[in-house]
Amino acid sequence: MAYDIQMRFATGANFETTPEMLNVAQTGGVNLITSFVRDIGTSGFATGADFVFIYKTFHRNYEDTDRFVARDYVVISPVVKYNFTDRVNLSTNVAKPFIGPRSVSDEWALQPL
Repeated sequence: MAYDIQMRFATGANFETTPEMLNVAQTGGVNLITSFVRDIGTSGFATGADFVFIYKTFHRNYEDTDRFVARDYVVISPVVKYNFTDRVNLSTNVAKPFIGPRSVSDEWALQPL
């Protein structure tokens, strides 16, 4: 029995240029994104889920003036989309992010945002 689930995996890197993030020592980060999508019959609609992990890099240790800056993010979001063509779609999602603030000594502690 085939479920016709499509999976997409993407990686990326970014370099920070906004002054607000540079002021709290953020220099960039890496991103990992995994998406699962399943078409709903021949209607053009599809449903799925996105899972995102973002890890930020910093050029110095945490300081109290940095306040609530996140070291990492984990985002889970269900997705509903409509495919106009194979290359054009309209999608919507509701995301629930969790962050790992730099102010917490445990590097892997996640808190809901």
